[in-house]
Amino acid sequence: QDLIYVPDNILQIHSVPVDTSEIFRPSLKSQLRCQYATMRLSGGVGMAAVQMDYPFLVGGGYPNQVITYELPGSGPRWLINPTIIEQSEEIQLCEEGCLSVPTVFYTRERAASITVAHVTTEGESTTTHFDGFAAVVIQHEIDHLEGKLFTDDMSILKKGRARLKVAKYLRSKKRLS
Repeated sequence: QDLIYVPDNILQIHSVPVDTSEIFRPSLKSQLRCQYATMRLSGGVGMAAVQMDYPFLVGGGYPNQVITYELPGSGPRWLINPTIIEQSEEIQLCEEGCLSVPTVFYTRERAASITVAHVTTEGESTTTHFDGFAAVVIQHEIDHLEGKLFTDDMSILKKGRARLKVAKYLRSKKRLS
């Protein structure tokens, strides 16, 4: 599937919760597989449904609250309807990038650890604790579900430069295809 890039306005939409009765539907299972494949082919470690141009999302194209991630040493994982319920006061500085904002990186502050309530792909409600790099990845993806990009914290000048870099990347990608 194709990725959605800035400045596409869909990236600013609040994602729709997944109705838990939909968990076992083939369309959601297909979305999970495609989302994972798209993330891997794009070289990412995390991806929110809003970043993928996929025809079977809730509402015929509205993004749903699904995060796919794969951290070093783990296989693919999904968080459905994730919500941060606890975060540490300890802060870590991290350099973030984003599949929807290719070639752009930005150093920012994130909570060093978080606890997330979510639904599993088996339909079970649970919580998962994340530390360090994993906490950064999940916070970044939950921001996507809320219509936020990591570039939102940049100055107007840096945002402008970021958009120019993305436009240049997309032009070069188009020439190669």
